[in-house]
Parts: sequence; C-alpha cells; structure tokens
Amino acid sequence: MRADASAMRALTHRFHTRHDFTPELGWETFRLLSLFDEPTSTAGLKALADQLGSPLRHRKGVEKILASLSDVLLVQKQEDRYCLTSLGEKFSSLDTGWSSVFKAAVHSLYYWLWDDKYIVANPSWSYKEVCRFIREKGIHGVTADEIVIYVTLSAKKRFNCRSVSFSRSSVAGVTGWLMALDPPLVISQNGRLRINPLVSPSADTVDYALAGASSYFGNPIVLHPLVLDLIGVSLLMSGDQVLEMFGANQANKASVTWLGGDPPAILIRSRALEIAQAIARNHATNR
Repeated sequence: MRADASAMRALTHRFHTRHDFTPELGWETFRLLSLFDEPTSTAGLKALADQLGSPLRHRKGVEKILASLSDVLLVQKQEDRYCLTSLGEKFSSLDTGWSSVFKAAVHSLYYWLWDDKYIVANPSWSYKEVCRFIREKGIHGVTADEIVIYVTLSAKKRFNCRSVSFSRSSVAGVTGWLMALDPPLVISQNGRLRINPLVSPSADTVDYALAGASSYFGNPIVLHPLVLDLIGVSLLMSGDQVLEMFGANQANKASVTWLGGDPPAILIRSRALEIAQAIARNHATNR
C-alpha cells in the first residue's frame, strides 16, 4: 500500500550512516562479542576490551557500533544485552586474517538491505545512494559536500520529507567501508572521492555482492539490464563492465558459473550465500 504525502512525512526516517561504525571498530566489536557464550552488557564488552588491550577500550561507549552491527543483521539486542545473530554466528569463526571477508560482507549487507518497496528510510537507502552518486561521477570524483547535497535532495524527493539528517560524517560512514575493501572501491585524492580505476573488485567483494543480489533475484541470477545496473552500483562499475567481467570468465570460477542464455544467467555457489537468506527474511518482515 502506498503511503500518502502527509503519512510519509510523519514516519521516522533514518538517513544517517554512523561514522562511528568504522571497519576497524566494527570488526573489533564483532570479534569481542563473539567471545561471549551468552548475551552480554556493554559494560561486559568494555571490560573484556580493557582486559585484552583492544582498541575498543579507548571508546567512551560502544552502543552506536552495536546499533550499526544490528542494522546489518550481525548483532541483536536482548533487553539490555547483546549477542550475535544466527548470521553473525556464521562469521564468528573468522580470525583477524579474515577481516577482509567481514568488510566485504558488511558492504554487501549495507547495500542490499534497502528495498524500494519500503516507505521508511533506513541507513541502507543512504548507503546505496552514495554508491550510486560516486559511480556516476567516476574518475572525476566528487566532494563530501556534493554527496551531502545529492543525498539530501534525493531524500526529500523520494520520501517527501522536509528535513534530512545527513552530513559529512554520514558520508564518512559509507566511504569508510568502500575504502576499506581490499582492494578499495573508492580512493580519496585532493579532497575528492573517486572510483578506483586501476583495480578490479576482489573475489570476496564480488561474491558477497552477488549473494546480496540473489536475495532479490533468485539463484541463478538472470542478468537483465536492471539487475546488471544494481550489481554494478554495488561494485561501482557499469552494468556493461559487470557483464564483461562474467563473460570474460574473470569472476571467481569456484563460486560463479556462467550459464549463458539471452539474457545470460549465472549460478552462485559461494559461501557468501549465507547472507542471502538473512536479507530475504529481513525484507519479508519489513515490507
């Protein structure tokens, strides 16, 4: 059911992507929480951080980081305590050397957890819009202020709201993850954020992007132009570049099978598929 204009204005939209939720602190908070056998309080988490000499011990509070981990379905709150979700448990065996997989997964979760059927904005909408705008500007780049203006105007038009809480800090809450991927999808040069033109996304980044896409489009994924574009935005590539990547067999053959056809299709067989069911369940609950 489509909400009318006055109803949409009355809804509580969330546009801000927390800059406190950095890849480093996000991973460290997740890692420490995974060491508990039972749900724990923020005080218990901080005590463990102090005991282990974790970077988290320098934080005044960890609530915002935990809230963002909850936004991406990795952590849940039970009354005043926190624990990993079933999806989070699947990542809990990852050691420090696997933090790059964690970053690729969070990027994909952030991006694909927005559904255009939603009428209430959440941080994933902003995350996707920032990716879209940076891709649009390409190697010429864009400033953080220009992104703020773009997202603010897009939000007012899309959700018919008078005020939008989205700032340079919000931009950092997105680009921090894009720049933390290995290799990074975005680089910063002379105050401008640009797509990284010299490298292709890693196998992990591609695998998790495709797993996220399969939560929408099923598996195998038929590569219609709209599907290619949405995958492309998540990888900061054009749809044609995505198609070329698969057609040229540049994708990870261990996790992606080219099926051909018109339009062509691909079959996803990677471990990254563990996020697809969680995303699909979330959409079914919130639509």
